[in-house]
Amino acid sequence: MCVKHHQYAPVFVHLTTSILYQVQPSKAYEANYSLVNPRSQISAHVLNIVRSVVPTLKLDHVFLSSKSDISLEVSRSLQGFMNKYGYDILNVLVQDIQPEEKVKKSMNEIMSAKKWKQAMVHKAEGEKIKKVKDAEAHAEVLYLHGVGISKERTEISHGLRDAMINFTSSNDDTSIKNTAATSKDVMDILVLSHYFDTLASIGSNRVLLHMDPGELKELRGQLSPFFAKASNDGEADGGNSVVDIPDFLW
Repeated sequence: MCVKHHQYAPVFVHLTTSILYQVQPSKAYEANYSLVNPRSQISAHVLNIVRSVVPTLKLDHVFLSSKSDISLEVSRSLQGFMNKYGYDILNVLVQDIQPEEKVKKSMNEIMSAKKWKQAMVHKAEGEKIKKVKDAEAHAEVLYLHGVGISKERTEISHGLRDAMINFTSSNDDTSIKNTAATSKDVMDILVLSHYFDTLASIGSNRVLLHMDPGELKELRGQLSPFFAKASNDGEADGGNSVVDIPDFLW
């Protein structure tokens, strides 16, 4: 049977129902002689009930939880109607609900969009957790690296201190023996060692320029020969002439 759904916009929904009924033994006479065609009477009554119930429901509710509600409503009303004619309604089943094809397509798209939205939320949560864990791991690496550097420098300072003590105590020179190594001497050696380590690490992939204008001027003079002055006809003059490097480079 085809039922028109009027919740927000006219939508046709095709419902397939099955009615299980039997004749009451005590009312066999009424069942045989009261109605000429009981099946048509049952169909007409079911159609009337469904048309009065379904339009009051939302379309989504019809699919999700209203099959049992529709079945109970039809069974209760049909039992009261057919009982006087000698029939018992055993069960009412709503077997299938099929909307129009365009409505079905729209519902599928809506469900797909909802699932896609949920997937994006879960994906974003996963990326968030990954970034948080990466940040925590990076922080742990930096912490352990700092601990390692701290221990390394502590051991180096202890070694330098012991070396200075052994040097002054084992040397035969009286002037050296009388000169005690102070903590400042150890610190100076340590700072110098760190300075050389820094130069070694920076020099592998960087050019270190001191903050001295004279050095910049000297570097400019070294680079100037690589800038050839173009002649008026658009050709280079053999590379003999030199033009100053533009000031904006400095």
